[in-house]
Amino acid sequence: MGRQGEGGAMDGRRVKLIVCGTSVGGVVALAGFEVGAQRETGRAGERPALEQHLEQREIEGGRITFDELLRMGERIFTARWTTLDGQGRPAATGSGIPTRRDPTHAPRFTRVSGPDATSCADCHFQPTIGGAGGFVANVFVLAQTLDPPAGSISAEFSNERNTLGMNGSGAIEMLAREMSAALQAIRAEALSQARVLGQPVTRPLEAKGISFGRITARPDGTVDTSQVEGVDPDLVIKPFNQKGTVVSLRVFTINAMNHHHGMQAVERFGIGQRDHRGNVITTSDFDEDGVADELTAGDITAVTLFQAAMNVPGRVWPDDPERRAAAERGESLFAQIGCTDCHRPVLILENPNLQ
Repeated sequence: MGRQGEGGAMDGRRVKLIVCGTSVGGVVALAGFEVGAQRETGRAGERPALEQHLEQREIEGGRITFDELLRMGERIFTARWTTLDGQGRPAATGSGIPTRRDPTHAPRFTRVSGPDATSCADCHFQPTIGGAGGFVANVFVLAQTLDPPAGSISAEFSNERNTLGMNGSGAIEMLAREMSAALQAIRAEALSQARVLGQPVTRPLEAKGISFGRITARPDGTVDTSQVEGVDPDLVIKPFNQKGTVVSLRVFTINAMNHHHGMQAVERFGIGQRDHRGNVITTSDFDEDGVADELTAGDITAVTLFQAAMNVPGRVWPDDPERRAAAERGESLFAQIGCTDCHRPVLILENPNLQ
């Protein structure tokens, strides 16, 4: 999909976040409200980074204020996880799909295959918490799925990638949702017409001025997606990761927590979920590190919303008139030579609410 250029798409527009479509009131642990269960502290002098956990029902019930939820999200994003929290995943790979491995092959900390950081903020810190990372914070994608872990940064084992900033990620997800809805509406209309006419119907796929090829619907309800470009056949825009493989900020967060920290979310790795073989998970400690239910659904909601609420990057024009004029000429040339064919300066949201 085309990229949002220079932050201009959201200039002058404020992104509003809504939790489960309800107003959220009350107080949280920081103000004395007891949230979730408190962890055992283990050996004397040692404490987990997160001693209390959020319960999703408390959030949905409106008993936690939105501002407090964001503050808890930042606390989770900056938490320096320890083994008392469940840091490490000796019996699990870093795959987003729960996958077991031999715990004897699993050091708790390894630069290539991970876990490779004690905190989200270890890598996402430029220019502020939640931002990008320098070369030293690069991640080795795909190596987290290897068993035994990789010890080399060779491209044979992984794809080295820079740590991206999370600024504007809420707006990016909302754009992806709206574009997915637009593409799927085109598919639904084409299928309806094909049934009525009794013959194949071809429609161009376009969302927010970006072309995704064409789709052909058949009278029997099947769809030919061979001419679809830039999006998977399901017509769902996946805006996260460098290759656009993750559908939402929440899924991205759950994946990263396991990959980089060995902190496993109950909604993915808990009892009743399924592993990579399709088997139902029957343990609350999938990674066998001695800590059960490491991150609750409420924890994931909070840290997801913290990222979603980060400001969309903007532009700072030079004060000097001559330099301002040069920048404006550069913007014009950027469009004239075709850069904006992919790097779209503006993508407009129809609804600025993240729900």
